Amino acid sequence: DELFSANFIEHFSNGTLETFPALQTGFEQNRVIPFSQTAPIKIYQGTWDYTVPPESTQSMIESLRNGGMEIQYEEIPLSGHLNTAFGYIITYQLAAESSRNWLKGQLDL
Repeated sequence: DELFSANFIEHFSNGTLETFPALQTGFEQNRVIPFSQTAPIKIYQGTWDYTVPPESTQSMIESLRNGGMEIQYEEIPLSGHLNTAFGYIITYQLAAESSRNWLKGQLDL
């Protein structure tokens, strides 16, 4: 009850976790930040992904690009978190053909 209190949810929603220092530190240490890019990166995002909403992915990509990284980005209409691209082999992926073609292009196949 304490962890998911109204106070926590309000601070979490506003991105102000100063009153929850352990969580603030955890989020800061696990945030994806620009790094020395040695391979091409493409991110597929489902427009119906409620686990990682498109706005969150777009914000991360903007941060990485501002740090000098080259990121390709493609939104896949009507897909969620588990059926977009590069998922489990037994789960149909809406961008399966696109993601395989992109990967083959990077490998010069």
